[in-house]
Amino acid sequence: MIMKGRKMIYLSLALNALTVIFEIAAVIITWREMKNFSFFKYYTQDSNILLGIACAAMAVFEILELSGRRVDFSAVHTFKYAAVCCTTLTLVVVLTLLIPSSGGYTREIFSGYMLKGSSLFMHFLCPVLGLVSFLAFEKFQVLDFSALLWSTLPTVLYAVVTIILNVCRVIYGPYFFLHVYEQPLWMSFVWAAVVVGGNFLMNAGILFLSRIGVASV
Repeated sequence: MIMKGRKMIYLSLALNALTVIFEIAAVIITWREMKNFSFFKYYTQDSNILLGIACAAMAVFEILELSGRRVDFSAVHTFKYAAVCCTTLTLVVVLTLLIPSSGGYTREIFSGYMLKGSSLFMHFLCPVLGLVSFLAFEKFQVLDFSALLWSTLPTVLYAVVTIILNVCRVIYGPYFFLHVYEQPLWMSFVWAAVVVGGNFLMNAGILFLSRIGVASV
């Protein structure tokens, strides 16, 4: 393992534990709001559940490491990276697409998307905590190009599945750029390409930032 500082592991563990708690709270709030499992159609919920699982797994590995056991972080580190990329995309899409399309950056709209209910956790706190813990404290290895591919796969799968379900009228949306019957079908694929392509570039940036300082810790 490249990272030797126990202090960094403790800080990472604290942030991972806090993120798991926040994710559990967010799922409970979402369930109370929707009262069914329809929230799985939202990328926001899916990406945050993925992050919660990744943070829980990372926390377990860190506890084992701190207890004196030899731990191979390679798989869980890649998993955490992929989950962080997904929730970072959630944050970026909310800020650049959903808020503007809902009427712009008024106090009421911004608060509704970023500061109220489950959105406080899933649109803001958890994505930020996940990104900070991953970039600042989890310097376990140098991630390679295969990790970049793994990190983009969940978004590709979500795009393909939701477009098909929209075409088959199983679900509607849930995002405006997936309303296939309110725009040309090709436009839905253009939107999917823009989001997935943007996700790939963003993931590459996170991958680059994750390498900073790895050799020195």
